[in-house]
Amino acid sequence: MVIKMMRELMEKGFIKAMIFITHELPLLYNVTDDIMVMYAGQIIERGTAHQMVFDPVHPYSKGLMGSIIVPEEGTRDVKLEAIPGTPPNLKKPPPGCRFAARCKYVIPSCMHGERSERIFDGTRMHRCIHSVEYLQGIYAKERDPEKQFRKPEPKPDVKDPYSKFMKKKAEQDAVSEPEAAAAKPEAIEPEPNSKKAEV
Repeated sequence: MVIKMMRELMEKGFIKAMIFITHELPLLYNVTDDIMVMYAGQIIERGTAHQMVFDPVHPYSKGLMGSIIVPEEGTRDVKLEAIPGTPPNLKKPPPGCRFAARCKYVIPSCMHGERSERIFDGTRMHRCIHSVEYLQGIYAKERDPEKQFRKPEPKPDVKDPYSKFMKKKAEQDAVSEPEAAAAKPEAIEPEPNSKKAEV
């Protein structure tokens, strides 16, 4: 009820801007225009509400969305998964990526050096050593292992399929009548003294 009232006040212009802090991303989806996900005191991903709910990139954002039920179309068959481990001690933050100890895509390089922000798609951001393309490829493979990491099949020429069909048919029909006759098996004449089978 309070969320609905705040949304109405924003739509009417009484509230110009709002910062809403919660772990419930689906709730943010219905309240805000943009979402920033924080982990261990750092912003690790930023995007529109729709992008963050339906297409998260950072492993923590992906795990966060995978561990809660989203009452939206297209997420009904999503399998819920818990994020293993516990958050780090912020009195002594770990070196490298702060999510590395809980990330299932961790590599040795994640444990060293500060992770900087990586901008993609113009305004989106994520803080991860892996590229967006690499992470999206992994997520796609997990959804459907049979269809991922295959070489793309060449696209057929569909500019004018009807003319292509007619051209092929014309080539098949281009056999001349003498050639067609020659291709037919010769009739076998019966021997003079042979008897015909009576039916």
